[in-house]
Amino acid sequence: MKTALTLLAALALVTLPHQAGAQIIIFHAGCGPQDSCSQPRPVSPRYGSVTPRRYVTPAQATTVVPPPRALRAPILPLRNIGFHIIYGTGTTDQDSFDGGGLGLSYMMGRSWGLEATVEGYNGGSDSYGEPSYSLKRLGIAALWFPGGVHQNGFSFYAKGGLLYQNLEYFEGGFDELSSTTLQAGVGLQLRFLDGLFSLGVEALFVGPMEESDDEYSCEPLSSSFAIRLTSGIHF
Repeated sequence: MKTALTLLAALALVTLPHQAGAQIIIFHAGCGPQDSCSQPRPVSPRYGSVTPRRYVTPAQATTVVPPPRALRAPILPLRNIGFHIIYGTGTTDQDSFDGGGLGLSYMMGRSWGLEATVEGYNGGSDSYGEPSYSLKRLGIAALWFPGGVHQNGFSFYAKGGLLYQNLEYFEGGFDELSSTTLQAGVGLQLRFLDGLFSLGVEALFVGPMEESDDEYSCEPLSSSFAIRLTSGIHF
């Protein structure tokens, strides 16, 4: 009997793996096939849980608008024609003189212009303390404003041209002498009210008068230096 049971057990061990798909089932004592102790243990995953990535919408670039540039002052139309009142005082090697006159200027652009002047001066002193001679001047000169004419503000300029002079002495038979010489100067002009009015100051150098061949003519004036103050209106 024991021999038969042994053979049956051996036969079951040989044939059972082929019927169970090569799986070996081991029964523990006191644990049936339906018991929880015989169920396969759950297998833990190899990797941890994966958190899905969140899609972040990229921030849109913000366009920075630059601040507006400072507004430039508008360029006013140039007032080309000017009428001027002149007051002047000057000195020569012999004495001093003072007087005034009128001027007319025309600007061909913001940097270049022309000027014409008519002036009269009295100078010297006689035995009674009165002026001993009169000096009449007619001048024409070119004007140059290096920085242009400013319709509101100061403008520096230089000038150069010709000056006709007529000298007449009151004593000794009213001797007279006339000649043409050179003039050159620099000045500063202030225009305001959009260039309608102007005030100016000018330093002017005038060359000497030429001597006359007439033995009865008066003594010519030497070179002179004058300061002129001007006021004007422009159109």
